[in-house]
Amino acid sequence: MCCIPNEIPLFDISIPVPIKNDGDYYKVLSYIFDEYCKRISQAYPSNCELVLRIHKNIEDIKNAVEEYLKNHTGEAKTLIKSLIKRYADKKFFVSEFNDSYAFRGISTQEDQQKTFGRDKTHKEHYQEMQKAPISLFRGRIFEHDCTSIGNPTAEDMLHIPFDLREKVATERYSMAGIPCLYLATTTLGCYLELNKPSFDEFYVSSYKVNNNNNIKLLNLCITQSQIAAAFTGCYVADKDDKLKEAEYLENLISIFPLVIASSFVVEDKAKRSFKTEYIIPQLIMMAINELGIDGVAYLSVHMSNECAYPQCVNIAIPMIQKNPSDKYSDQLQYFTLTEPICPICFSKCKDLSNNIQHPTESHVKQFYSGSPFARIMFDGEYECYQNSAFESADDILLTKPHIPCPI
Repeated sequence: MCCIPNEIPLFDISIPVPIKNDGDYYKVLSYIFDEYCKRISQAYPSNCELVLRIHKNIEDIKNAVEEYLKNHTGEAKTLIKSLIKRYADKKFFVSEFNDSYAFRGISTQEDQQKTFGRDKTHKEHYQEMQKAPISLFRGRIFEHDCTSIGNPTAEDMLHIPFDLREKVATERYSMAGIPCLYLATTTLGCYLELNKPSFDEFYVSSYKVNNNNNIKLLNLCITQSQIAAAFTGCYVADKDDKLKEAEYLENLISIFPLVIASSFVVEDKAKRSFKTEYIIPQLIMMAINELGIDGVAYLSVHMSNECAYPQCVNIAIPMIQKNPSDKYSDQLQYFTLTEPICPICFSKCKDLSNNIQHPTESHVKQFYSGSPFARIMFDGEYECYQNSAFESADDILLTKPHIPCPI
């Protein structure tokens, strides 16, 4: 039975979680989970069912790490698969690409709109938000001067071909040898995920997803401020909606440990062949494959959790090879993209974007410009994304012709 908590069921935790070295992962994760359980028990002193559910999720995550380190990969995957399956029928967590909260915000959440009265005050805004095409970007590093002969083409901006699997390294949400299509909601997101490369080696293409796609995403774009808003929603909702809001909040706080476990950053920059903080994200990718879910939307660990949405939302989609002779996945049929550009001098992008006669605004700019969500932290300073050269690069790319993926 859902009930309303007597306080916000969180404690102040910095996400991504910084740790000094690989060996600190399990110890720090266990400490955070212990504190999390204490806070949940305080917020829900009479809801034993919810407290037990959260304990179960946390134990499944911890046991999955332990089983993986024992080389019991199958058992570890089963634990994470069972956890995700408990939320697979909730549209907030699993939905088709175009309906995902990761891009559409609460425009797709009718209960939340009604709770805050935004179904009336923001009705037209949300209707536009649901219909507008999702704009995404993909970045790659090419180690040569962008003015030289042989610049990269649209084909170079696809996933690594299947016949070059040996070049696919282990990443947070992908495993060695399995090509993955990584996309971000802004060029800034691409830049951060590539660890701030030199601008003369940084190329970006704009990607758009077709309306007729059937790609399903697991949404892990959950923040503490979002949980706090859901807490407020429990109290301002009409009588008939209070239980729906309480259920929504309970789902957020019970799956949040999975977000925490996937969001660690090791400060030690020494080269590591194995990264413990990648265990849970990679188990997630293995599990969703068996649940009919195509990819994951998550917030970048290169940006503070509270500044990451919506500018630093990432999408990871493992590419499936149906036939041994295929070079690229037919999943690419759902996308169009531009030829890549190298914004070598980002200071010029602002002037170039100002001269665009008929600009095409990105989804982020169109619906979040001027809102509290537009704040980012870059080079240690807070700024509005719309004032950055990256946002101007987004505008320039979106004016370019989008073509079907050359597969």
